[in-house]
Amino acid sequence: MKRFLIPLLSAVVLPTSVSANPAIYGPQMCTMLRSNIPIDKAWKYVTDAHVQRIIDREKAYGGFETEFGVAISAGIEANRVLGGMREDVLALALSQCPDYFWKGYANVAPKKIKSPGSLGFTSISINGTRYISSVFEGGDAFLKGIKPGSIIHEVNNEYTMDKSIKEYVKIMPKNVDEKVTLLIEFDGNKEIYELVTVPSENINWPRGTKLKIKKVKPKNNSSSNSMNINCDSPVWKKKPRCN
Repeated sequence: MKRFLIPLLSAVVLPTSVSANPAIYGPQMCTMLRSNIPIDKAWKYVTDAHVQRIIDREKAYGGFETEFGVAISAGIEANRVLGGMREDVLALALSQCPDYFWKGYANVAPKKIKSPGSLGFTSISINGTRYISSVFEGGDAFLKGIKPGSIIHEVNNEYTMDKSIKEYVKIMPKNVDEKVTLLIEFDGNKEIYELVTVPSENINWPRGTKLKIKKVKPKNNSSSNSMNINCDSPVWKKKPRCN
């Protein structure tokens, strides 16, 4: 794979300086996505290329005496520089190759599936906009015809724009048979979808997806578990204490 990527990356001229620029990395992402490389791997190769350029600079100017020191320095610098512009790079790639962009997410496995129930899609936030990145068979989203690239505007009448990942996860359903209303935009058209979660095990997740389902503890219902005691019953040999 790496041998294949060397001429592929060289097709787009890399900057001579070590400074990063979304205008350069966006087209690089599209070049790889058009070659059916998953988007997570495409981003890794862009990062690795930037790390290598930093290593070459350090070696040229003698910044560190050991290979280990050069590698550590390059990794830290690359993460600092590229991490802050990742969403800008993705936004540029999305604008330049939208069809290939969402195809690049098709086989990207979620890190972990913890919720018992799922709608059967994954999402990503790019500069404050929440997009559906992948839709998987077995979920209600797939059944209702929702497409990757759709924008989620509202979840149960709650606006999603500019929400952090924690805030977004908090408003999404997590249990089985939960109903949710989504306001979704696709190709400029907005539509309201009524969806229901299904067991996460029933979703056709990509290979590599780890299911770490948390069991939901049943709520204690004190009224159903309690007994009505007739303190005046003549059957008691020793009358219980009654309040």
